[in-house]
Amino acid sequence: MSEVFDEDEWNEFHSNTNFNDDIKSILQLYHLREYRKKYDLPIYIETMKLLNDSQIEKIQLAILHFMHNKEIVIETLPTSNVRIGHHQNFKTYHLWNWFKWKEEGKVIPPIVVGTDDTGIFTTNIYNEFANIYCYLIGDGKVTHNKALSIIERLNRDSLTYRFEKL
Repeated sequence: MSEVFDEDEWNEFHSNTNFNDDIKSILQLYHLREYRKKYDLPIYIETMKLLNDSQIEKIQLAILHFMHNKEIVIETLPTSNVRIGHHQNFKTYHLWNWFKWKEEGKVIPPIVVGTDDTGIFTTNIYNEFANIYCYLIGDGKVTHNKALSIIERLNRDSLTYRFEKL
């Protein structure tokens, strides 16, 4: 048997009285090299067979509510999220759902705008805000004043929750 426990972990595992033999057997299998090779294999799940759109939305809102209560901030990286995510363009970007839900009175944590690797995505923070603004007044069909209000809130949250060198 070829385990991948380190010696301290192995000793702790065997001396732990909270584990009955069944649990120890399962944990030992979990650490076998032959099983661990399988951990890197992708698992494909057809989510729409498990949950419908309404259920997924409820789960998303529950997670956002939890994040808000725990003061966990969302960082959105529009350009890289659209380029490397499942979004075909900005029309399907999840940020718009967060704005819509906030308008509906749903609890949404603060959202900060960031940039990803600027060398790869050829963007900067100004472009990210411009992309958001342009979508809002274009396909988002939001007035100029409303779009600016959203941008101001995003900027305020970004300034509040930024990392600074001390």
